[in-house]
Amino acid sequence: MPEVSEVDTAVDADRTPHDPELVAGAPKPDPWVEDPARWAGTEPDPWVEPGPGAVGREVAAATAVLTPALAELRATFNWLNPRRDKSSDGWIGDAAHSATSSDHNPDESGTVPIRDPDSLNEVHAVDVDETGPWPADDRGAFSLMRAVRQLVTDHRAGRERRLRYIIYERTIWSASWSWTAREYTGANPHDKHAHFSGSYDSALERDTRTWNIGFLEDDMANVRQRDWDALIWRVAALVAARTTVAGGPIPGEAVVLSQKVIGIEQKLTAVLGAVAGVDEATATRLQAEFDQIDSAVAATADADAQRDAELRALLEAHASGQVSAETVVRRLGEVLSTVA
Repeated sequence: MPEVSEVDTAVDADRTPHDPELVAGAPKPDPWVEDPARWAGTEPDPWVEPGPGAVGREVAAATAVLTPALAELRATFNWLNPRRDKSSDGWIGDAAHSATSSDHNPDESGTVPIRDPDSLNEVHAVDVDETGPWPADDRGAFSLMRAVRQLVTDHRAGRERRLRYIIYERTIWSASWSWTAREYTGANPHDKHAHFSGSYDSALERDTRTWNIGFLEDDMANVRQRDWDALIWRVAALVAARTTVAGGPIPGEAVVLSQKVIGIEQKLTAVLGAVAGVDEATATRLQAEFDQIDSAVAATADADAQRDAELRALLEAHASGQVSAETVVRRLGEVLSTVA
């Protein structure tokens, strides 16, 4: 399930009005029909009834909040890759938006196309960057267009009702046109992010069930497996004091902690070499401090050796297929939590 993310202060700054009737042209084929080679692998998943979402409450912000339904949608993309590029993300409008009627404006303090019946100062639009990087499943690499196709398909079928319209890749799909694809003629082509405008219906805007974006829970198991394996290989590099990861999903990735430790050792070597050139009193004081450090390290050496041995045994058991990655990660957390 998606994790609740921290309060997002990203500002939507594409500086174009979002009234779909003002910037929509004639009907056109869906992009995945118009250019199937470019958008291969965007086929929608079979429908699965959504369960409880992760954003089951409002996240307070200084002046406004994103509707819970759209916060859940954004959290779903963050769940797919918590480290995804968010350069083109946005939700609350900038000064240019505030001068127009926009779903990016807070509905109690700004100009919006619709007023909902509650008194909460909510924003009814969110933009999601297309970059990712996104994980892959048995159909290949995920893309933002796959998510758009899934959401459009589900709204056309009446399985979803929480969105009013979507803009992406010079195309707009809106409920008012039965989710037919039309040319988007606004100044911003929305080719770096997708814009999602949500319903102003109080029940729908507070519906935080999971969103189906075409990458279902069973697909995510493969992603989690890769994350677990990557963590295991990082820990193995730390245990062996290597400066890069030796294998797994991220071979060659730098192990920053190991590099820093080596750097510290090199600096200490330089300091010890320089001690010979200082006066006797300073040299004696430095030697006494180094002796204290050595004593402290020696006092924990047995515990460290035991912990390292347990980690190595755990990694070897995983490498031989005796334990799952999930078990290794759980045990890693237990072992490393004992570090003072």
